[in-house]
Amino acid sequence: MLPGDIQITTEILLQGALLFAILDAVYVPLLARHVSAGLYRQVKWVLVVVAAIVWFGIWGWATGYYWETVYVYVFPIYVLLACHPELICARALGLGVPTKE
Repeated sequence: MLPGDIQITTEILLQGALLFAILDAVYVPLLARHVSAGLYRQVKWVLVVVAAIVWFGIWGWATGYYWETVYVYVFPIYVLLACHPELICARALGLGVPTKE
């Protein structure tokens, strides 16, 4: 799945986590300062639905693209099946799904 000889290592994953931690440290105070509590109350359920769609999309893409190289070693197989319901059908038809070897 990965082009060429690129290998995902612990160092790369830690660098990605650090990058997102820095982004969170910058953007959370900005959001807290510029968005009022009243606005959060008004858009509460819209925010919940949009956040669920975004995170499901990110995890669906990540588990689909990096399952065999990263996530198969971290999560049980039902996480892949939860993110990709079409694989449940494939498994039922005997087509199989990628698992840890």
